[in-house]
Amino acid sequence: MSKVEKKILLYELVLMILSLLIGFSISFLNSYKLTILIGISIFLFKILFGIDKKKHKDTKETIIALTVFIITFFIVYYLFGFLVGFKVQGANVIFSLFPTILYIIGREFLRANILAKVKKNRMLLFLSVLLFIILDLSNSSMMVIDNTDYKPIVLFMILLFPIISNNIVLSYLSQKSGYLPTMFYSGIMSGFRYVFPILPNTNLSATTMIDTIVPILLWVRMSTHYEKKEKKHNTTNDNLINLSILTFPVILMMIILYFTSGYFRYESIVIGTSDMSPTINKGDVVIIDKQIENKIIENDTIAYKNGNVMMIGKVMEINKDDYYIQEEESIPKESIIGKVILRIKYIGWPSLWTLEGENNE
Repeated sequence: MSKVEKKILLYELVLMILSLLIGFSISFLNSYKLTILIGISIFLFKILFGIDKKKHKDTKETIIALTVFIITFFIVYYLFGFLVGFKVQGANVIFSLFPTILYIIGREFLRANILAKVKKNRMLLFLSVLLFIILDLSNSSMMVIDNTDYKPIVLFMILLFPIISNNIVLSYLSQKSGYLPTMFYSGIMSGFRYVFPILPNTNLSATTMIDTIVPILLWVRMSTHYEKKEKKHNTTNDNLINLSILTFPVILMMIILYFTSGYFRYESIVIGTSDMSPTINKGDVVIIDKQIENKIIENDTIAYKNGNVMMIGKVMEINKDDYYIQEEESIPKESIIGKVILRIKYIGWPSLWTLEGENNE
């Protein structure tokens, strides 16, 4: 490792520590604190290493390719809205756009300059991607702290996957085409949720899956773009390898989205108690069919709402008023969510451990 690479390594480690300290402990200038840190970091980088002045010839073509991808995304995204419905944005949301855009501009300029110095050093490349993952997590710290709908550790994990996916792809684009295409892409993909008055009414689970999968699809699209530009003869084979590597995680994410979003016929529920043991045990996951109509009969296991809590129980009797009786408790028909059609043992334990660990803190 050269002297310059050692200095970059130290620079990145210090910046990681500072971003964590500032992101999760300092409340002053919440919307701008990471942007200020990045601004100072760019100034120090210029003094220590100099600013990269290399001009990328294919910047315009890359931005055009990104534009086509973004337009395609919006068409598919809003078509999805016809399935899940739409929501109207609050007027005050747009005021969060300015600090977000400032942060993106600084982040992508810093990313491009670091990667230009790192070049092909794999360890430094890994640390560079990790640095920007930590920066984005720290920048999202107020969302974790202020959110009251989810436990902090659960929200942290929800944010983590899109941030990892996004930063891997942005680093790839930055190495190939510099900071302008990544600023353009990130500005639009992060900013549209602040600007557009009407958005598809996706819940946090669906939004997480979308924000994780879209960068992966972009990576496949742009790798094809760059390979054609470089006139590689093995473009087809490389694309097949890329697609085969990505097929499993994409399919897995789509399956998880299908069963956890609550938008579709089938939904998964993690069992958090042993009330129905040994039929259904704590830590199991059950799949419910929500299109039940009049298909429920005695001895079926159903999912129903008791206030704001989702419950699982066995139907012992059906009375004349179409109320479903479970352990002498009368359940109105409109409270029934669906019928349990499948039980998968043990796979719900990681979710329970996460929640229980947070509750014990």
